Amino acid sequence: MNQLLKDQKGFSLLEILIALAIAAGLYGTLIVNISNPRRNMNEGLNNMERAIRFSGSEAALRNTLIRLQIKLGNEENTNQSYSLQYGPEGSFVLPKIRMGKNLSESEREEEEAKAKKLDRKFNKIEEFQEEDKELSGYTRFIGVGTLDNDQLLTEGNVSLFTYPTGEKDSAIIILGNDIEVAFVEINPFIQEFRREYRPLELQENTEEEIYEKQRDLADEIFLEWKNKK
Repeated sequence: MNQLLKDQKGFSLLEILIALAIAAGLYGTLIVNISNPRRNMNEGLNNMERAIRFSGSEAALRNTLIRLQIKLGNEENTNQSYSLQYGPEGSFVLPKIRMGKNLSESEREEEEAKAKKLDRKFNKIEEFQEEDKELSGYTRFIGVGTLDNDQLLTEGNVSLFTYPTGEKDSAIIILGNDIEVAFVEINPFIQEFRREYRPLELQENTEEEIYEKQRDLADEIFLEWKNKK
């Protein structure tokens, strides 16, 4: 009986204190990540800029096309991610792929087939990531604007290319969270990026209102950017 009691003795005070300290640290980290939307937003913008810079280096090193593919998701699949991929060696002509909600069903199917054919020619850059990356916290992609599209792209897969010459596709990547929308602007010939933050002016602070304000503000930002080009 004495041996059984010895085997069932509880934790020491030191062990309990260590366990509480670890739990408090994990809880504090979780609270910081959830309650600091600007920090998560900056991390997302920094990651976009880092990906574009890496694209330039890889395009020159491999002497081939590099693309940043952003998966915006859709109503059926809301998962979002991004990845860097390298294209085929030698001369390669990019097909023009139309995107947007103004396409008819047959046009959409035709463009999706062209996109899938193009996807087979690109491979992930393992030095950048083994799996697709995601934005942290509650930060999400709201949309991507390009010069080839009259509307902000808010669903599907969007590709932004960097060429061996160092030139990049002119584009604007818009992110959002529960309190603000922000964007990073990509210039074809300049290594510096422009970013800007705009607060959501909310009344009821519901999910529906946040979603609507994000989209309205993103469309406004895209049109301002497009009109300057």
